Amino acid sequence: MVKDTFYNLKEEKKQRITAGALEVFAHLPLNQVTVTDIVQATGIARGSFYQYFDNVEDVFFLIVSIVRAKKQLMLEELITEFDGDIFEITIATFENECDFFLQQEHQLLINMFQTSNVAFEDFNFLKQNLGGCYIDEMIQKINPTNLKFNSQQELKLLISMLMRIVMENISSIALDKVPREQAIENLKIQLGFIRNGVCI
Repeated sequence: MVKDTFYNLKEEKKQRITAGALEVFAHLPLNQVTVTDIVQATGIARGSFYQYFDNVEDVFFLIVSIVRAKKQLMLEELITEFDGDIFEITIATFENECDFFLQQEHQLLINMFQTSNVAFEDFNFLKQNLGGCYIDEMIQKINPTNLKFNSQQELKLLISMLMRIVMENISSIALDKVPREQAIENLKIQLGFIRNGVCI
């Protein structure tokens, strides 16, 4: 796990370390990154590395957590912008994810999905950390108008389903090279199935 000695560093040094580490993970999958890579990119001594982290995986999940924090803030803004409309929020969230692929952090996510074990572990991490916050916040702030559910548990299942659809379509861009507009259209079709049903 990330050690207190890292969190106690001056903000400027923490940012320098995380920026250097992001550069590494944007070019290499986790299973190819070494402590030497991190040390060289961040400019810290090898001994300092072990004062801050136990291993490379600690650094990876630190970076992923930072990226997710940005996304959580974005989600909160979308909830306000779309007045709690869960479907419009989902579409806008995915569109922002597509735009995110134009930034440096996108390669981090591509590398994450290219390593299946990492992707699986990361999805669990997502559910336990950001995912739980996402679901709880959505339950509190979504507009229930035109939604049919009998309990909060059913609403949680709906939100989890929407999260999985977003993750699936992000993966289609990262792995299958599906074009942005096609992925957005695929997402809207899937949401339409949920919103409108498929039976005549």
